[in-house]
Amino acid sequence: MSYAHISYLSGFFILILSGAMMPPFFLSLGTTDALIFLSLALGGVFISGLLIFANKSQSTEHVSVQEAFILTTLVWLISIIIGALPLYLGSTELSITDAIFQSTSMITTTGANLIPDLEYTNRGILLWCSILQWLGGKGIILMGLMIMPFLRIGGVQLLHTESSNKVEKFRPRVTRMAALIFLVYAVLTFLCAVLLWGLGFSIFDAVCHALTTLSTGGFSTWNDSIQHADSVVIQIIITFFMYLGGCSFFVLAIIFTRGPQVFWKDPQIRTYSCILIIVSLMMTFWRYFNASGDFTTLLVESFFNVTSAMTTTGYVSSDYSQWGGLALITFFFLPFIGGCTGSTAGGIKVLRFQILWRTAVAQLKKLRRHHGVFNPVYHGEVIPDPILLSVMSFFFLFIGAVPDNTIKC
Repeated sequence: MSYAHISYLSGFFILILSGAMMPPFFLSLGTTDALIFLSLALGGVFISGLLIFANKSQSTEHVSVQEAFILTTLVWLISIIIGALPLYLGSTELSITDAIFQSTSMITTTGANLIPDLEYTNRGILLWCSILQWLGGKGIILMGLMIMPFLRIGGVQLLHTESSNKVEKFRPRVTRMAALIFLVYAVLTFLCAVLLWGLGFSIFDAVCHALTTLSTGGFSTWNDSIQHADSVVIQIIITFFMYLGGCSFFVLAIIFTRGPQVFWKDPQIRTYSCILIIVSLMMTFWRYFNASGDFTTLLVESFFNVTSAMTTTGYVSSDYSQWGGLALITFFFLPFIGGCTGSTAGGIKVLRFQILWRTAVAQLKKLRRHHGVFNPVYHGEVIPDPILLSVMSFFFLFIGAVPDNTIKC
């Protein structure tokens, strides 16, 4: 394993993050935050330059599996540290612990916020948080995949490390697939921003909410989140883009090469869509028969909040804690399911539940017919044993990581 090679690649990620500080810098002109963003950006460019040129001889090397794992972890750590610096040094006056927490929340698109009053916070800081969520959603990995092929470096291992899924196979070249995914991600973000701007958002609010909607991060520039807009149409638009953020971007990218029919043929997206529709309708009728309100409004609010919960976005348009016991239980379990593998959503992911279900059904069939051969099948292919073991390991590690007091709640 070459540490010089890892340093060389890390330099490009630092360069990307340094460049991402320029929009907040221009938005903060006239404040002390502008100087901080500019200083950190120039410092990042200098450090990345040293790492790149000092290890330029490693540019033709291929990424080994060990290097891919270390690089993936290192990129997240670097992103968290760099992301925390403007929050610690800037006008938010967060402690170093709070700044790292905030940066981690943004990069991982968790959405937890420690900035006390968003509406009076420097816009450059708010844009920086939104950019961190957007990069954390897909941008960092995809930018790396686009850079590596130009450096004659294979990025397939890094893609597998990030997606944690070997069932999905990509026939197009990694370079083309990465470019298509990034293009889809960027275009959808742009469309979301344009639509929100057209519906009355300021350009700043539209851009920030578009960045955090497609990344399913849920960071808002308002203290009361989307409730501030108080618009059914805006809820519908954001619901649609949250839904797309929870879809597999690999499938969305393949649409460009094979046509839109690929979308609904994907079993993961079908299951993901059906869960959202069924649960949203269930919540709508539950509220309609247990509380007063216009059916259309209840329908839109239910779809919005269910989609936000399942994709782990975190936006809220109403206080669903007042919807009754069924709603509380439902909204507790939805984030565990999450979106599709290859999406920006969190959770265990629909694909893993599908694989676990198919494995359980195959085992039950074997109990019934001891001499029969029953293999779990996904999308017409037998699921290999290593993938079954990997999915089960991930599932139990995920559940084991949930605090005991959370489960009791």
